[in-house]
Amino acid sequence: MPIMSLYKAFNATMERGFVPYRRTTPAYKTLAEEAKEFEKSKESNTAQITYILHRINEIEKALERLETGITQARIEIGMPRETDKARIISPEEQIQRYYYTITNEEDRKLIMSRGRDAQTVEYRTKIINKLIKFGATISTIARMMCRDHGTIIHLVRTFNRKEEEKRKNQAEYTEKDNEKLLTHRITRTIRRKK
Repeated sequence: MPIMSLYKAFNATMERGFVPYRRTTPAYKTLAEEAKEFEKSKESNTAQITYILHRINEIEKALERLETGITQARIEIGMPRETDKARIISPEEQIQRYYYTITNEEDRKLIMSRGRDAQTVEYRTKIINKLIKFGATISTIARMMCRDHGTIIHLVRTFNRKEEEKRKNQAEYTEKDNEKLLTHRITRTIRRKK
């Protein structure tokens, strides 16, 4: 076959988009290639990790030396050590401490229970109101009692509604008593005058 016809055939196939004998690299890597790359990266990663660990150890030793120097300087000056200072307590921790002071273990079990009887709910509500008066937020109380904050809001609202009804009833009752007492006094004074 003449060389010219091969050339024409090559050009014709190239115009159609197909090039014979073209070496193509696949879009994916073979398993052997991936394994080689993994081994290389593993070796370089272990070297990097050992270097980083070595540097961390050096930094920790330097920090220890600095801390001992600082404590020695504080002792020479007469300043109190960091451990001597009072630890700052977060508001949530203060609330939790207050909760543990106003309740005992049995009460906490009762409060944390899923019981819905009247006594349990009333006691739980009183404790929640004490915590709110102490300064606890609804979400903090909910987290402490393993409840949803909506449950706590409902308890507080119903408690406030009941307390308001009690106050109204008490006010009406005392008003009626005052009226009875006043009418009784008036009738007594009228009878005495006769």
